[in-house]
Amino acid sequence: ATTTPATPAPVLKELDTITALGGVATGAAAFGGAGGAASATRLVLVSGACPRQGKDRRFPFPLHPTGLEVGGSEAAGAVIGNFSITIGFTLLMRVALEVLKHTGDQLLPSLFEGMDTQGMLRFPSAPLFIFQWLYQGTVLGAMILLLYPANTLHVVLGLVAMAVCVSVPVLLFRVVTRDVPSMAVYALDPEKQGWLQELVCGPGEWVSVGVDVHWVNRYASVTRSFVQRAVWFSVIEFAAAFALAAIGTLETSTLVGCGHVKLAMAAVFLILVVVEAVLWPCARPRDNMADFVTLGIQGAGLVLMAVGFYKGYDVKEHLTHHVAGLLFMASAVLLVVKGVVDLCTEAYVVLTGRRNRLQADAWQASSSLLMHDMCNVSVSTQPASAVTSPLSASVSRSRRSRLTSSLILPASTSMTGTGSSATFTSMRDWKRHEAVARGEMASKKFRNFQS
Repeated sequence: ATTTPATPAPVLKELDTITALGGVATGAAAFGGAGGAASATRLVLVSGACPRQGKDRRFPFPLHPTGLEVGGSEAAGAVIGNFSITIGFTLLMRVALEVLKHTGDQLLPSLFEGMDTQGMLRFPSAPLFIFQWLYQGTVLGAMILLLYPANTLHVVLGLVAMAVCVSVPVLLFRVVTRDVPSMAVYALDPEKQGWLQELVCGPGEWVSVGVDVHWVNRYASVTRSFVQRAVWFSVIEFAAAFALAAIGTLETSTLVGCGHVKLAMAAVFLILVVVEAVLWPCARPRDNMADFVTLGIQGAGLVLMAVGFYKGYDVKEHLTHHVAGLLFMASAVLLVVKGVVDLCTEAYVVLTGRRNRLQADAWQASSSLLMHDMCNVSVSTQPASAVTSPLSASVSRSRRSRLTSSLILPASTSMTGTGSSATFTSMRDWKRHEAVARGEMASKKFRNFQS
């Protein structure tokens, strides 16, 4: 059969306002993603006093919210407390996800039918946000336990924590490089924008390609802030936190040693500035500018602290330390302002419908190509330009090769598709076709629900 189906209506499987409010509630949208949390905890670590030998190591609240001590060790308490928060939050969201999956269709069938509930709840996006927020304190505590252990239990706990802190960024890098652009792409807005709008909101939005998995919402906190070529940049932020924790773990008995520690931290900030200048990773230009300013201010503050230590003055005993404190305070204010702007931007792109419009175009292009390929077993010669979505080219490159390769099989099974007669070569193809049909049905139900 070579029946070419009509172009389906946009598969609007989620009410974007509801999902955006869910993102704000979990904190991911309110602070510009996990990168905002990483910047805040990084500032807390580098602006602290120099670790001195023979003095108790105290963890500030952002690095160790529970304040727990285990066996007299605050480092062990930070590792256990931070892991408890992350695991507890993840399990709570998992339970909410399962409840929503089983009861959503019964409570509001017009809303939940065909919806990706995992994307709606921002899972695992929200747990990743919590993990990156607590990452700096966790890896610092793990390194202290390994370098200055009080007993064997500390070594074991430090090794376990270190294994988790290393493996999660590696797995995250593998996931995003595997799924982009096959599952998600950064779509440029075809409508004309003013320079201020493009500066603040960016030239486009991240959109999910598949009609059955809203990948962008699932990983929003660690991907939405970045351009497609640098979607993995959150791994660089993990690496910077790891390096700063390693430097901050070192204890010294002299002020000159403290100067070395602060200067090494300033070198990490300089490397970050160079990497950002080369990659220009943020999707919104103002985020790149804000990062340059905050990183520059914090690096200057660290250099001033190092100068004060080299001159033989401890914290708050010399003008250089006071100026450094003012710089760190200014950096904190800029981070708060950036968080407020992120929240306002999130509200703007939702209320103006830009994100929803671009996502609808993406699903339109994806479902059109999917149904076209499935209803033409001998692959049609219809040009990609027949799909009028701005995403047609990227969708064609990423999905068409996967779809068409699964269609060329030796045997075929005749089945009847929704709205047309088609021949499918495997049950998997039939299930994909049915997923598209469910998406169309959900679209109609959404329009009824909204009206």
